[in-house]
Amino acid sequence: MDRDGRPPVPRVSSRRRAVHVARGAVLGLAALPVLVTVYARVVARHPRALRVSLIGLAVLTACSVAVARLAPGAEGHRTSPIDTAAIARLATPLQVGVGAMQQVTLSFSAPMDRDSVQGALAVSPLAGVRLDWAESDTLLTITPLRSWQPSTLYAIEVGAAAKTVAGKPLQSPIRVAFLTADAPTATIEAVAMVGQRASATAGFRLSFSRPVDVASLTAALRIVPEAAGRLDAPPGGGAATSVTWVPAAPLLAGTTYVVTFAGPVRSADGMVVAQAPRLVVRTEGPVATDRSSAGLTWFPPTPKATPRPTPKPSARPTPIPTAKPAATPRPSPTPTRKPAPTPTLRPTATPSASAPWLSVEQYALRLLNCTRTGGWVRPDGTCDGYGTGRYSAYVAPLTLSAGISTSVARPYARYQAERHACSHFLDGTPGDRLARAGYTGWRWAENIGCQSNAPSTVAIASMTFFQSEKPYDGGHWVNLKNPAYSTVGVGVWSTGGYVVIVFDFYHP
Repeated sequence: MDRDGRPPVPRVSSRRRAVHVARGAVLGLAALPVLVTVYARVVARHPRALRVSLIGLAVLTACSVAVARLAPGAEGHRTSPIDTAAIARLATPLQVGVGAMQQVTLSFSAPMDRDSVQGALAVSPLAGVRLDWAESDTLLTITPLRSWQPSTLYAIEVGAAAKTVAGKPLQSPIRVAFLTADAPTATIEAVAMVGQRASATAGFRLSFSRPVDVASLTAALRIVPEAAGRLDAPPGGGAATSVTWVPAAPLLAGTTYVVTFAGPVRSADGMVVAQAPRLVVRTEGPVATDRSSAGLTWFPPTPKATPRPTPKPSARPTPIPTAKPAATPRPSPTPTRKPAPTPTLRPTATPSASAPWLSVEQYALRLLNCTRTGGWVRPDGTCDGYGTGRYSAYVAPLTLSAGISTSVARPYARYQAERHACSHFLDGTPGDRLARAGYTGWRWAENIGCQSNAPSTVAIASMTFFQSEKPYDGGHWVNLKNPAYSTVGVGVWSTGGYVVIVFDFYHP
């Protein structure tokens, strides 16, 4: 009871009243179609009811307005004052389309203490950068040591711990955010087609989503079988979005050509092409009878369906028993059975006049099998993870073919070293050289390493270069990881400090 003797009236919170009003409004709206239908029928039968309906509608509208005025407003809560300066700092302008090597510049109002700025600097995601100061330590330029990753949002912040030369800290952190550009894409196509085959004289067109550095394209472009030609790029600079490779002479008729990149191609702003394209096309004309058209130096050829000729026993070198491939590739070994890592010292071997660098050949084979079985050759010549499949899929190691080494790989290494050359086609194709020695199988490939250095150093450098092709499946990488091969001949020769190493992969 209250002071007047009346029973207390239940208190309804403003929030609950608002809920009741909302429910009533919803129910009223739901009933509106029914009311309209009833009134329509009444008006149709009794015209006098029209005036009554209009009066009723006016009364309903007035009631609605009254209810709306009686309904409580939305509840609110007082908040702390807004710091507009803080919001401005958080809303860091975002720059998009930043190139791989594009620099970031920060400007300070006073000379800064370099060590304190370096200690307060944070780059996310983590990236190595170089700091360059200018204008009396008020202008800082940040340059990536390698390159920014494509399609990545970076944030650079100099925290409040950074101080001026006078010892005063920053009033607030400095932040910069930017989104790097997407990696460029590339396509390769024949300039002209004759039916389903490529013209032997028109060449190939290489197109890119962004301008690329023509110099890097020239170094990376590979055409197999090899053919002389030139890159016809637009004049007036070292970057282009469309380049045509024009053959110096008509390509071989009826021959399958493979066009791809055997190295990184960079855009004008430093981004590497996302994925190396590959064009496989046959030229116009009858199928060539030359065996060079069947062998792809950088990519293993497809075995032919026709039976291969059987060589005479006297023409074929005697294969060593260990050269026979296993029936099936063995499974990846468990870590508990991990073989010992490859030592940096080369295996000892007795050299001879015909094989003066036999120990280097054996060492090069161990490096090759390190990578082939999923290990990784380090720059110091050691092998990390031999046989584990840790760095790439495990593939059974290759056995050394003494016959291919003696009759094919080593003579060709000497032939090139004496001419200071580095090519797969100076003395025919790899298939020609194998066939002349009695190895007439169709599964073969060849990797070559050439450099002026110590023979063992060249063996390491060659293998690390082959490994560098892993991200884009370069030809050397594909060859050494191809499980179709069971044996390999290795030849090393040095003339005047110029070293050539030849790996001839083979399966009978």
